[in-house]
Amino acid sequence: MGRGEIKHLDAYIKAKLLDHSGWTEHLPRKITPSDGDMILDNAGRLLLVELSSKTDNLNELTNGQRILGENFTRNGKGKQAYALAKIVVSEDRAIDTTKDIISFSFLIYDKGQLKRLGPYDGRHWTKAVLSWLQVKE
Repeated sequence: MGRGEIKHLDAYIKAKLLDHSGWTEHLPRKITPSDGDMILDNAGRLLLVELSSKTDNLNELTNGQRILGENFTRNGKGKQAYALAKIVVSEDRAIDTTKDIISFSFLIYDKGQLKRLGPYDGRHWTKAVLSWLQVKE
């Protein structure tokens, strides 16, 4: 079993069944919690990834996910980015977050502005992620 692989499927499934609805009564403007599906960190360069079976278009995100991505990216001042990756959903196996990407878009912060990049073909996903994280191949 490799690093990052799901070791205990039952525990993983239970962990995904989270109810965050109670936060709405405590947060201003009835804010509902958002989440990311994956975060990668290389020496302080962070990439927050949202996986979607429906879209790779950042403009099609729900309001909460869009705001989360924008705030995460803006507050990182060039060291944090947000990616939206459209995935192939398989009924009989776990989604491989390196290989099951059909297409993707990035939200980056550059020269004081948020910039939307993409969508790009999923064949370039791994290389794009490594490039953002500044990982030497």
